[in-house]
Amino acid sequence: MTAEATAVSLDAIDAALTAATPGLGEDEQRLAAAVLRLLSAGEPACIAAAAAAAGMPVPRAGLTLRSWPAVFWDGRGRVTGFWGLALAEMPYRICHAGIGLHAWCAWDPLFLARGHRRPAGRHRGPGHR
Repeated sequence: MTAEATAVSLDAIDAALTAATPGLGEDEQRLAAAVLRLLSAGEPACIAAAAAAAGMPVPRAGLTLRSWPAVFWDGRGRVTGFWGLALAEMPYRICHAGIGLHAWCAWDPLFLARGHRRPAGRHRGPGHR
């Protein structure tokens, strides 16, 4: 028995992952994109800034963010990690617009860069090649 290799485009992978994920309404999509953009500046994202960027009331943005999995917070109630992107040191580093960020796993930089619509450099942590 031999395995047959099949080429799959990034768009096909993106579509498959989107189909497998619970649907987000337009407001939630804007909120998620806002948090990722704010974090990509290299600083924790506060709820008020994310809400303003998403055009969403602050209380609703806070409730929504706190209801989602894989959202990490600091002691001041700011988001420091969100759906694969982290400010804390992780095994995978991302360089976005000259700012050093981190990803939770090797796949995350592929999708995070696509979400920003800009290329991002991907690097394995120290000692890995």
